[in-house]
Amino acid sequence: MKISNYFASLWSGPDPLRQKKEIAAADNANRELIFYYADYANRPDEALRIAAHEFERRKDVYTLDAYGWALAMNGRNVEARQHLEDALAVGVRDAQLLYHAGIIAQHAGDVAGAANLLHQSLQLNPVSEFAAAARAALEKLSAQKCRTERPACGEPAAARWSESPTP
Repeated sequence: MKISNYFASLWSGPDPLRQKKEIAAADNANRELIFYYADYANRPDEALRIAAHEFERRKDVYTLDAYGWALAMNGRNVEARQHLEDALAVGVRDAQLLYHAGIIAQHAGDVAGAANLLHQSLQLNPVSEFAAAARAALEKLSAQKCRTERPACGEPAAARWSESPTP
């Protein structure tokens, strides 16, 4: 069962007491719930509320990612970017983390940084859950680059960004 379907069935009914108990539990699925609210349920405010609660308890890489993503979905890109940079500074390379960092960099206006991160996400896992969205974002960034710099724009976006350095 896809995670979005699981949470849709789990949280579809109004049962605030059940929700509070699940969120407060030490062993829970809060990170997945954060992504569900941010990406599928169109409730970024709820994603951020849960992410802030989770961030108080855990400071691991994946919680930084979830918190950063929730911040970004609420338009708080400067804070979001810092959390993703902190997560990536640990050295973990994960397609989802790199995708999120790339999209946040794009929202912050860092075209080259966004392209580099999205390209790394695709290099790491070209068939990840985020690969199609990363390719679409690269195409959008490439179109921006073509409008401003006028390079040879006949090649695919991933090829245009291939000169981007990767750590």
